[in-house]
Amino acid sequence: MPRERQSEIHPIAPCTAGLRPRLRYFAAVALGSVALAACAQATTPPPDGIALEVHAPAAPDDPFDLDGVAFVALTAEGPGVPENKVFTLQRYDKDKKGTGAKVTLPVVPFGQQRQIRVELWSQENGQPRDPLLGRGRSLPADVKLGGKPSKFKPYVTKINSFAPALGDDNARALSDARAGAVAVVIPNHGGALIIGGGVVKASSKNPYDIASFEKLHDTLLVYDTDARALRSLTDLTGAKLKVARAFAGVAVGSGAIVVAGGYAMVDGVPKPTKSVEYITSTFEIKSSTGQNPDMLFARARPTVVPMFDKQDYFLVLGGEGDVKCPTDGSEAECAGNTWEIWHPSQGAVAKGLLNDARWNHASVRLPGPGGGYAVLIGGENDSGPLRNFEVVQFSDKGGGKVSARNSGCPDAGATVCPPGALEHWKPFTAPMPVDRILPSAAYVQAPANQPLYSYIYILGGFTDQTRTKAHDRIDVFDISKGQYLTEGSVGKLKVGRAAPMVAVSSGAFPGQVLVAGGSTSTGAHVNSAEFLFAKPYKAAAPGAAPEASIVVVADVENTLLGGNRALGVALALPTGHVLVVGGVGTTADGLKPQTDVMLWNPF
Repeated sequence: MPRERQSEIHPIAPCTAGLRPRLRYFAAVALGSVALAACAQATTPPPDGIALEVHAPAAPDDPFDLDGVAFVALTAEGPGVPENKVFTLQRYDKDKKGTGAKVTLPVVPFGQQRQIRVELWSQENGQPRDPLLGRGRSLPADVKLGGKPSKFKPYVTKINSFAPALGDDNARALSDARAGAVAVVIPNHGGALIIGGGVVKASSKNPYDIASFEKLHDTLLVYDTDARALRSLTDLTGAKLKVARAFAGVAVGSGAIVVAGGYAMVDGVPKPTKSVEYITSTFEIKSSTGQNPDMLFARARPTVVPMFDKQDYFLVLGGEGDVKCPTDGSEAECAGNTWEIWHPSQGAVAKGLLNDARWNHASVRLPGPGGGYAVLIGGENDSGPLRNFEVVQFSDKGGGKVSARNSGCPDAGATVCPPGALEHWKPFTAPMPVDRILPSAAYVQAPANQPLYSYIYILGGFTDQTRTKAHDRIDVFDISKGQYLTEGSVGKLKVGRAAPMVAVSSGAFPGQVLVAGGSTSTGAHVNSAEFLFAKPYKAAAPGAAPEASIVVVADVENTLLGGNRALGVALALPTGHVLVVGGVGTTADGLKPQTDVMLWNPF
């Protein structure tokens, strides 16, 4: 079988007998040669429908070559399409993979955000059964009346494995040398943007020491999900940051992607910066024209969260600054113990104090009425490691509430404050079982058709400020109950790791969390990965809802491409794959860039 199962592109012909006018179109794909075909009774293809291309990586990563593959299933997904109702299953014989046997997908309703899923099933006694062996899902696309067919390009890879991102041109996607970059999924695009980052000195041993970096990037990379290619957005459009930076904060708002703070080079020395830039939907990079266009405090590794729907107010919290934070209990301000609000047209508009200064922390954003909650987890300050998390609430109810100790808007005329008078909640702090420096975290909420749970996963981290030992501990905070799950219901990481790459993905188990790479100490990194999922306890009585969950920890079947890796990024794509890019590994001589771009397919 060829590596790339690329189809001829046709409109899909109708099988219209007895169908409602808006439910008419079939897709057929020949796995192997992968030519699209129409239903037998159709004579003239219409000028609309769908076109399907099925792609897979080369051997030995090609899932179609697995001995256990016995069936191929095609499924249509999307708003208004009942789950697994638009579905077909057909036998697959890999020894005849070049013959072009067709698999026909039943009716795909016209509508928005349709996706096509391809799955490879094993068998028992001639019937399909678990486990799934391969899966690929297209990006969402609209299926419209008239015009050209919508093109769907699922990339089918082995389940629970890392696979290379292999493009339409047979090229393997590779990144340039960059660690400490930030990344986001581009709204209404399906691709990903990788922003900034830095290049480490080859002789350095500690990637968490900013002095190990010799260059910072002002360039941006864009990952094309359909083409499985990583390109320089800077080369394509000329877009680049005004301030080269690494370890910035990033967040996606309603109309802007904000890049705040980080380390920037000052006279050849990396230092925290106040600079804030934002990226528009057309990939223009702009600065605010407000009275205070940048942040009020220079911050590296800050948390940044969007605050309100359909607005672009961003809450920036904590981070390492260029001024030492007080350790005497005073309320003197520094980057680590403050929050501030920033807006693209207004710049910095408000500030306030946190309970604890912190940096090298993890964070998650929780949804809430008219806003949400920023949770700052662990980290350190000049007094030592932190054994708590801090919750900051924000809401547009009552004129834009923001957590703070002080009151009022710092601008007496209130001309640069969020709409309405600010009302304030004090942040609250909750204990954690252990100290954690450079942990990772994930927020997972049960889907609507599952027993309800809402968890914050707190993962790994260093136990000490000398970065000599990493936790294998997982703590899971149950938001609805305000307490941690008992240790007996939560597994441990197979490998203690600090600052692992983390992403929440979809798949067979809702809310799967990939935990990949990271460090066991500042001089030793990890090439393995694990995934976690919540599994409800069985109900005590028939019909009763489960009262708790256990968190299962399982190994990913292969290791990270290119070897051990720290300070890369993991990002869940709309296709269900998790993109892993950037970072550094270790050799006997010191740090080396990791350039392999890979995709993890959830279990």
